[in-house]
Amino acid sequence: VDSCGYGIDDESIIEAFSQKNAVIITHDQDFKRVKHYKPLLIQHRVGYVIFRVPKGVYHYWDIVKAFINKWEELKEKLSLADHPFAFEVTKQGHINPLSF
Repeated sequence: VDSCGYGIDDESIIEAFSQKNAVIITHDQDFKRVKHYKPLLIQHRVGYVIFRVPKGVYHYWDIVKAFINKWEELKEKLSLADHPFAFEVTKQGHINPLSF
């Protein structure tokens, strides 16, 4: 989203993505606080996908491989999901729904 960048607060990101009918895809661990964002996600009908990075380990290539290997499955899950929704993609490529 054009108005989003590094350092922007999560609430502003949710609002901006809502206006574009987009899905947030991130590895920002702050977005793991789904319960905190529930009212805002519901209000703006936003979905997001978070890549879970094992503690202390971050390899960009792991994110790329997980998304490439599971892209078709992820697209299917997102297309069938009711808004708002949240999914977690693990390093191993597992796609898990996150509950509010």
